[in-house]
Amino acid sequence: MINPPTPPGAVAFQTFTPTVDPIVLTSSTSATFAVTVNSDAGAVNYEFTQDNSSSLQSGSSNYYALSGSSLTPGYHSLKIRATNANSSAEKVFNIRKNTAPSVLSFSPALLGQSTNCGSGSLTLS
Repeated sequence: MINPPTPPGAVAFQTFTPTVDPIVLTSSTSATFAVTVNSDAGAVNYEFTQDNSSSLQSGSSNYYALSGSSLTPGYHSLKIRATNANSSAEKVFNIRKNTAPSVLSFSPALLGQSTNCGSGSLTLS
């Protein structure tokens, strides 16, 4: 199916970054989310929203740097809505926040004990 041409002055995304899906972040990494629109769109307002609820930034800037340390572990979204006097366009990015595994139990004791590992055993020393 061929998309119809964008009417003059309407907002249409030309490029966006990042292009991977999902974008994977950790507590020590960040990603810059950006879009470019067609040159005849005129004055454009960009609104960045996280998880369809938290407005992160609104204004003429077409990019936003998101730090992984600001996210809880799991899946998130970041939506960019570009609006001008004639129309609007949206781009949604999928994000996954990875968190390093942590030890939940030190039982049996840390040293000299064996524990069952599904098959076989593991001796802690």
